[in-house]
Amino acid sequence: MARGENQGLQIALIIFVMVALVLGVSTFYFFQKYDEQRQVIGEATRAAEVATQKAQDADFERDTLKEYIGHPRTAGMDLVKKGLDDAMKQYASSLPDPQKNYLQALALQDQSFQQKNAMVDDEKV
Repeated sequence: MARGENQGLQIALIIFVMVALVLGVSTFYFFQKYDEQRQVIGEATRAAEVATQKAQDADFERDTLKEYIGHPRTAGMDLVKKGLDDAMKQYASSLPDPQKNYLQALALQDQSFQQKNAMVDDEKV
């Protein structure tokens, strides 16, 4: 009878050792996978923060440029485009289409002022 009792203890010990090994290996495996995913999430979070910052910077630059050309920061691009088209028709109609922008229009206006000033100076003399 004592022999049967020992055999039951041995079987129980073998089962517990096997369960402990399986649990240890599976815990190590799943912790490793968890750590890898945590790193991936961290990298994705940093990439998202960088992308968000770039988008905010682009929005700020766009809104600042809108102010530079005389539109409110909240103006839509349709309003800005219409304003550009109207200004180019009024002030730079002689420029070819690829050169129709504010810098070229200012240069054209300056050239026109210089020519008119030279004509006025000639008239005075």
